[in-house]
Amino acid sequence: MDQFYDFHSILYGMIKILVLVVIGYALFRRNILTKAGIESVNNVVYWACLPALIMTKTTSTFSPSEHGQWWFLPAVSVLMSCLGFIMGVLCLRTMPQLKPKKEFVSAMAFQNVGYLPMALTAFICSGTFCNEVLLYIFLFMIGFNITMWSVAPAYLSDNKGISFDWKTVLNPPLVATILAISGVFLLGRGWVPAILDDPLSMLGDTTFPLALITLGGSLAEHRGHVSDNWQATITGTVLKLLIFPAVVFLIVNNIPLDPAYKFFIFLESTMPSAVTLIIVGQYKKADNKFLSGIIFYTHLAGIATIPLCLYLFRFAVK
Repeated sequence: MDQFYDFHSILYGMIKILVLVVIGYALFRRNILTKAGIESVNNVVYWACLPALIMTKTTSTFSPSEHGQWWFLPAVSVLMSCLGFIMGVLCLRTMPQLKPKKEFVSAMAFQNVGYLPMALTAFICSGTFCNEVLLYIFLFMIGFNITMWSVAPAYLSDNKGISFDWKTVLNPPLVATILAISGVFLLGRGWVPAILDDPLSMLGDTTFPLALITLGGSLAEHRGHVSDNWQATITGTVLKLLIFPAVVFLIVNNIPLDPAYKFFIFLESTMPSAVTLIIVGQYKKADNKFLSGIIFYTHLAGIATIPLCLYLFRFAVK
């Protein structure tokens, strides 16, 4: 865990992530990576690479005896989205001039819980601890997937109430997580035979570079660097990357939790706004210009704030 507390290690990890994002950004600007190409690569990652990564890492790491409270992290993920939602609403109460309101609140409620922390983990640590953190991320994503694909679409639309679309809630990453955990419960750890596990591991390892390159391409496609509402963008960036992690820290630091859980929950709280919001915004006709801007600048500022927050966490946590 020490790698996550070393400022330079985290900063180097973030810079490595930035390099891949910039490559994707440049490829799109040069028209080498097209809009259709981004969608195709995203589909490959979503339907094949990420599920393969989840299957291989979960089946080799998860153990019912060692992770008896595995359900805790999905629950925390939902609660963290609720906290972000509340903080976004409270911010609008004090600064009612901020617009667009629903998009602002959504950007505060949902963070990049998957690709970014997975890539950061892969770049700065290895071995058993790395696999353990990845398992935590996969479990955390269960709660995220349920809320992102139910609450976010309903909130960004004009319809009242929450509706569940099981085709999006039961997505490939979630199905892979359920299948991997169920297999461990029934057949034991390492139940996937080597003839399948080895090629799936190779496929899963491509998740990180492909996801980051498409992230860069998506940011270039929506021209997130050109904001139409700088006040809302800057306020949202400060709230998401500094104030939100501080509130989460005050909560977890005063609750009797396993140190590994405390660290992981805080790690997730430092993440920028979720790129998935762009997808939701597209089919709900939301203000994707603002969403792209807040996503772009929270990821850009996160290069500095994530290492700083994790470095300070080491000295402040009980």
